[in-house]
Amino acid sequence: MPNNIEAPKGPSDLFAVKRQAVGTEGSITSEMGENVLPLGAFSKFVLIEQPELLNAIRAGELSLYAVVDKQRELIINLTREDIGRIIANQDLARVAMLDLSFAVNSVIFSGGTPPEEVRELNVRLSQVTGLPETMTFEKIVSVNSKLPFSQMRAFTSGAVGETEKRFYYAHELMDIKLQETIAIATQSVDALRSKGQQGVDEVVVSLEKGAGNMKEFADFMKGFMKMPREHFSIFRQYLSQYPDGTRNASGAFIGMPRLNIRLVGLSPRYEEFLDEGIRYFPVSEQPDIHYARGQAQQGDYLVAQCERLQGEPQQKLAKALIQIIEPIRDFRLGHLAAVVRYIPQAMPEGVKDLKIQLAQTEEEPIIDDKSAVTKGTAGFLPGPLLRNTLRLDLKALERLNAIINKEK
Repeated sequence: MPNNIEAPKGPSDLFAVKRQAVGTEGSITSEMGENVLPLGAFSKFVLIEQPELLNAIRAGELSLYAVVDKQRELIINLTREDIGRIIANQDLARVAMLDLSFAVNSVIFSGGTPPEEVRELNVRLSQVTGLPETMTFEKIVSVNSKLPFSQMRAFTSGAVGETEKRFYYAHELMDIKLQETIAIATQSVDALRSKGQQGVDEVVVSLEKGAGNMKEFADFMKGFMKMPREHFSIFRQYLSQYPDGTRNASGAFIGMPRLNIRLVGLSPRYEEFLDEGIRYFPVSEQPDIHYARGQAQQGDYLVAQCERLQGEPQQKLAKALIQIIEPIRDFRLGHLAAVVRYIPQAMPEGVKDLKIQLAQTEEEPIIDDKSAVTKGTAGFLPGPLLRNTLRLDLKALERLNAIINKEK
């Protein structure tokens, strides 16, 4: 049924004061009913009461035991029939895991230990759904955004909670554009493999649509710059790297590698990122990351395929690829600026001399447990990770411009 909710629709109203109703063309529709509480009173607690209690805990007005004891009490009250009903319905089981992850993270990142009963059910549902036991991008964005907007789960309440929900929902809007473009890139690689130069015209037409998608994708990044900084710092604490080193939910694990690899290929540090991060990407997307990676290692990615063409078809494809890679480059630059704005301690070097820095340096290590620099929620060093991917984009643009310039 249509999800007529108040939520952002595009980059310009991500964090606008006046909220706009969704339900028109281009909006996300709910795949669930109006009341999505798979764990009954426990889910309702996570949705309504827990964010208020966490506010009191952060203010030093309440002990964490109030949350832990309530979680235990409510989870114990679930019957075998309740759990059986959840297990029998994958959609409900995924939302139940979302609730459990919000419960677990609330306790862990408040300095406590989640109830054993909560952890046991979490393990059981993980086996049923295939989702990791920890919070992931897939849960906090994809599963969460299918709920009615008023019922999206958050760690915070009030104005901060509104910002938090919009933050997650905006990533889902971005992911829609990304998934469309991934499909275009996948079809384009295959068309050039099977048809060669005869496939260029159809590929160019498809890439034009992909370029439009990625321009809007980059615009979303600009929209994030309107997010209140003080709000972000509050809910971000629940998305830090876990004490045991497990990586938390992060925008780093949106499905961008499936597009990046097919467009610009791989580099040693990007492969390191994939090796370290593969299990944190959406479960259903992991096999395709492996597949695209294997193709790129054999030289089957669009920039390399373009370099193997000749004449006018090569020129046309090079120009089309530049049009899709440039907005991705702009997204990287916007992302770097956002890190400096919202987590300055994660990038003390800033972005002032970025062009010079990129020109004078090679890829940087993305993991350094001894570094005093604040890590991203994915557990990587944000500056090096983002600069390395930007280097890939810039190198690809250089290769494509070399193709265009050789005809001049």
